[in-house]
Amino acid sequence: MRNYKLFFIASVAFAVMVAALAAYGYNSVAGMVPVVISSTSIAPDEMVTGKNVMPGRTPRGALKMDTIRDSRQLAGMTAKGYIPQGTVLRESMFQPISNAGVPAKLSLLNGRVAVAVPADIYTTVGNSLKEKNTVSVRASKEGITRELIKKATVLAIPKKGGVKGAVVLAVTPDEADAILSAQSAGESLAMHLNPSTEEG
Repeated sequence: MRNYKLFFIASVAFAVMVAALAAYGYNSVAGMVPVVISSTSIAPDEMVTGKNVMPGRTPRGALKMDTIRDSRQLAGMTAKGYIPQGTVLRESMFQPISNAGVPAKLSLLNGRVAVAVPADIYTTVGNSLKEKNTVSVRASKEGITRELIKKATVLAIPKKGGVKGAVVLAVTPDEADAILSAQSAGESLAMHLNPSTEEG
């Protein structure tokens, strides 16, 4: 019985050694190299964090020209489209957060919400607003003007510099309520471009 146990233990140890050698041999032949893969599915405009990517390995022959080998390449990037879990990541799948949509930009501004203001010559500051500008917001009615917001960040402006559409601002929840209340009361809104042109 004792010899049988020793034989069984030796067999298990041999099997483990063979498996390890096989894995080593495959890695050597296939040329497995480090890459970055998605640890969860990544939604469009979602920012890359340590929670949705992780290190992985793939055969060298499967590498593309823009395969991401180091997660530091993804700093400040967001997904262009939906990326399934387990995908080997490529540079072409991502874009700088400055090119992403409003949700991605808003994620960098803790405690802020997005509010849209109808675009006109007053809310676009004569069509001179740019994304990342900071503005103050004033409301007027029957000759009375009051300041609603001292400093709000511009997240989006009408396309091609037009005044049709909306100006989207990042504001606190209370500031958003103030804007909506002013609009409901029929007050006219105007933006004033702050001397500091971009939010740092």
